[in-house]
Amino acid sequence: MRDVNRDGGESAGQRQKEGKVDLYLFPDPGLLRPKFYKNWLLSRQMWIWRASQREIGVKPLSPSMWRDCLFYGLATGLSTIRYDSKEFDKIRKTALALGCDLDKSGQIVLPGRMPAADVVGDKGVMKWKGLEVRLKADGTMEDGLVKEMLWELFEMSFRVELQALDKELMKATDLDNILDRQDMVRNCFAGREGAEFVLYPPTIPEENVGMASDLLEDRRPYIIALARLMHDWPVRKPNGWQELAPFRKLSMAQVENLELLVTRLYCQTFYDVRRRAPLTPHKIKRV
Repeated sequence: MRDVNRDGGESAGQRQKEGKVDLYLFPDPGLLRPKFYKNWLLSRQMWIWRASQREIGVKPLSPSMWRDCLFYGLATGLSTIRYDSKEFDKIRKTALALGCDLDKSGQIVLPGRMPAADVVGDKGVMKWKGLEVRLKADGTMEDGLVKEMLWELFEMSFRVELQALDKELMKATDLDNILDRQDMVRNCFAGREGAEFVLYPPTIPEENVGMASDLLEDRRPYIIALARLMHDWPVRKPNGWQELAPFRKLSMAQVENLELLVTRLYCQTFYDVRRRAPLTPHKIKRV
């Protein structure tokens, strides 16, 4: 998918004045600062686990709540916020509104009263791809790890947002239809043919893959899969869309045009529903 402007048509400040709040199941990568990297790695496992728990009615968090989580380490098992501080009451109130809670040690507590630290595992041990992360001599992380970490956040966010948008627009209630839609979403991503494929967390690739592949020929199957998914959406399609449907036997010139139409339609539809710009796939490697 081509890069898009992330302004979303409205500034965050303007949306706040109008009572609109951006909500994210995973933090917007733009929020992450080097000082937050450690707390994200320490809490990442818990947030991924939380996102998979459909039965507890998981709610996305606001950017301010994500900043608090990352700044204070609220889901790391090593929170720095004090129970008797003014910030504690403020953050706990926000957490309750977003389906979480804070215990007296300043740790996020999930619905069902499960402390986040129970999901995190070893306190203070940062892990990436199953291995313990060791900082460089100056206390920073390896550039390659940071690049992979940010790529994963963009990719996970795009995947969960695409699935949620399709669910909201299609309003499928029949089990067979729900499963069919889930399969159509999965078809939009590299590796979906494998038996071990999961929507998130995605496998960290060595090269640019899926909709972020360098070559149009490699992006082709995922562009078409996304177009087929979106073709059923009850939204106005851009000019030229119907001429390409049902997206079979397309020339490369037609695929290139379809990619542009898919990008525009997805971004516009997402903005119309969520009133903010979507997070989109990124390249993991510079060309």
